[in-house]
Amino acid sequence: MDPLNLQIDLTQLPWPNKTSHVFLQGEASRRVVWIPKDTAQWHRYAHGYKEAADRVYESWIALSDDSLVFPLVFLYRHYVELRLKELLQSAERFLGLPQDWQSDHDIANLWCHLSQFLPKIFPDEPKADLKNAGRLLHELAEGDPFSFHFRYPENKKGQKHLEDLERLDVVSFVEAMRRLSAFLDGASMALSVYSDNPGTI
Repeated sequence: MDPLNLQIDLTQLPWPNKTSHVFLQGEASRRVVWIPKDTAQWHRYAHGYKEAADRVYESWIALSDDSLVFPLVFLYRHYVELRLKELLQSAERFLGLPQDWQSDHDIANLWCHLSQFLPKIFPDEPKADLKNAGRLLHELAEGDPFSFHFRYPENKKGQKHLEDLERLDVVSFVEAMRRLSAFLDGASMALSVYSDNPGTI
């Protein structure tokens, strides 16, 4: 292990100063992003977290930095949560049902509601696909029920998160997330098409 270098030149660090600001509107340019406020914003949020997760994975491969596992898992999990919430809203609108789900972080509960609607919307889809997607989602929920386990090392009572998880096969985790995301993204895309063209179902 390389010795810790304590000879840090503070003058070379980007120190906060009076010209620093966090949320600036900025002028229209390549350095400015447009914040989505249209009907597709749930999709955009989900896509953004999935894209970020994929990039963190690429960095992990290149750097072998174990600390990247925490944002990696959180980003994929948050993508799943956002996609489930988007699908629930779309499914209930499509089926003419009132919104009947709690907007919390419990992805197992979100899936419980959504999995009742998908067979009604996509009756010809293989049941095995729904079963396998549900299995992966429940495994994700079991490992991180409310999105706190990879965000904080312990809870408010000082109880350690991930106490029983000594190692994580990152490649297998990402492969599973990519398969789950393919299913969820496919359902989202198909539901969007059906909603825009009711005669296609």
